[in-house]
Amino acid sequence: MFYLRQLSNYNFCIHHGDTNAAIMHLWHEGVSGRGGNEIASCILKTMMNEVPRKQSMNMWSDNCCGQNKNKMIMFLWIYLVAKGIFSQVNHKFLISGRSFLNCDRDFALIEKRKRVTRCNTQKDLIEMICSTRTVQTYQVVIMNPEDFYDFKLASESCINTTKLKMSKVHWIQVNSDCPGKIKIKQTFSELEEWQTVNVLKKGVTMEKIKNFKLPQ
Repeated sequence: MFYLRQLSNYNFCIHHGDTNAAIMHLWHEGVSGRGGNEIASCILKTMMNEVPRKQSMNMWSDNCCGQNKNKMIMFLWIYLVAKGIFSQVNHKFLISGRSFLNCDRDFALIEKRKRVTRCNTQKDLIEMICSTRTVQTYQVVIMNPEDFYDFKLASESCINTTKLKMSKVHWIQVNSDCPGKIKIKQTFSELEEWQTVNVLKKGVTMEKIKNFKLPQ
């Protein structure tokens, strides 16, 4: 039974709204799991290498607390702003039952292709994903053990997100004009006033976060 069991492979998709390109991050369960550390590490790798430099970035995701809506992702946004990669990051969370992501369409195409393709190894999966879309093919990035960082340890060392009450938040903004603070809204309305929460722990500065060495 052990040798008949299939190895779980994880695929994290980042879909660029500007170019309609999609990057698939692949790794298997022997490399790492599929929690907040892994998601933040995939985003960091793409933001540092693939995304054209812009002043502001808008990110959409679902409400999964274990992967997208947690202090690890919050630390990542503060870290990217502190490093000067972006001056502003807006992270918006979908409202259940009312919206969907372009990533969902990408995954649906891959699943449709997989039903008529035999995949025995990770290499087969990569070839299958690359052949799913003939126009603007999907880019596959293999995540290695050294690509994953311990964002949980980093966030626990630097920030406190208790006051954010993230379960009720639908819009989070990190801005270089408000160092160490996160702005939140419970709706997408432009009329709703921002609530500002200081999340940095005592003694922690943006300069410290800028020079923070992420633990692997």
